[in-house]
Amino acid sequence: MRTSLIALATLSFSCIAVPAAAGEDDLEIYVIDVGQGDSTLIVGPEQEDRHRSSLLIDAGDLGNFGKPDGAKLVQGILNQAKVGELDHVLLSHYDADHMGGFVTSKPTKSAPMGSSSLLWTRDWGQEGRPCEPTAFFPKVSIIDIGDPVKKSNARDEWLHCVPKITKVRPKVEHVGIDECAKINHSIDLGKGVLARIVAGRGCVVGNPDKHKSANTPNEMSIAVLVSTKGGFDFLVTGDLIGREHEDALANALSQTTDLEILRTGHHGAANATSESFVTMMKPEVAFISVGFNSYDHPHCDTFNALQNVLALQTSGEHPKDCNAVKDKKHLIANGTIRIDVDVEGEDYEIHALPETSSSDDETIKFTAKCMIGDGCKLGE
Repeated sequence: MRTSLIALATLSFSCIAVPAAAGEDDLEIYVIDVGQGDSTLIVGPEQEDRHRSSLLIDAGDLGNFGKPDGAKLVQGILNQAKVGELDHVLLSHYDADHMGGFVTSKPTKSAPMGSSSLLWTRDWGQEGRPCEPTAFFPKVSIIDIGDPVKKSNARDEWLHCVPKITKVRPKVEHVGIDECAKINHSIDLGKGVLARIVAGRGCVVGNPDKHKSANTPNEMSIAVLVSTKGGFDFLVTGDLIGREHEDALANALSQTTDLEILRTGHHGAANATSESFVTMMKPEVAFISVGFNSYDHPHCDTFNALQNVLALQTSGEHPKDCNAVKDKKHLIANGTIRIDVDVEGEDYEIHALPETSSSDDETIKFTAKCMIGDGCKLGE
């Protein structure tokens, strides 16, 4: 991945309504547009029994107070990806814009029916919490950071329903990344594709001790590295922030990983994705999951750090008066972005999926054909 920078001129803007379906032997990654939130779907290649393993990381926000409904947006992509059930679910941390689609909310004026959960049902007209699992409650494992210090209604619902359901479904493993010894937990997605937990609860792979500066919920976020035997690497960092913490992760990974795609931390915020982190990890492409917000996400500092990297936003807008954006026209897709990876080869393709926007904006239709170590080139 060391040989070239990615130029926007090599991107092809296509008039094709729907990108061609990925091959059955491909790894599919969906960077889901959930507005100001985060969600990633990973679908492994077809195995001998014709099953394709799936992993969903986070599920956007609650659909109340006028915010995009994470559960509905994620389910739309699951339907498009022909995923009728999930094998694995991972919640990076307990912030509402990451876990909202997994839990429910009471009816409000802006959402008279309340928000539904992708994973279980809850009848607000009854006492208690039934937690009846839906078809998307995972079949193999559900992963979180254990019982955190910060409390919220969403966090309480998760910590109530997950143990309740897994108790009656003992084949589903509930993995709490609540100590450093559990870092490096891996998920086999088939044909040599592994999703490996490389940070979480303030711990970093290769380090037996919790990082001293990791005390906030964002700093405790789980990070996941997805790798193929063909050499493709995709890093999801959730809301991971803090230069010292990020650099510790980069020091551990950069020894063995040539990163193709980085899912930037904390929606492109100024306190994540530092220049030193990008310099060590050397990604070819960066994805920023963001929507319209008042938090200055993404920040110009992030684009300065990514000045030699193609940065693709799911939605939202670019920072104002930022030369790093003016000098290089990074794209806002206004929709979900799919990556198709040849798990045994060295090529991958990036597409924007039409009609997947979390807002009223029209999705920009583009495709990019990429080669590991040689960046992205003009698609047909």
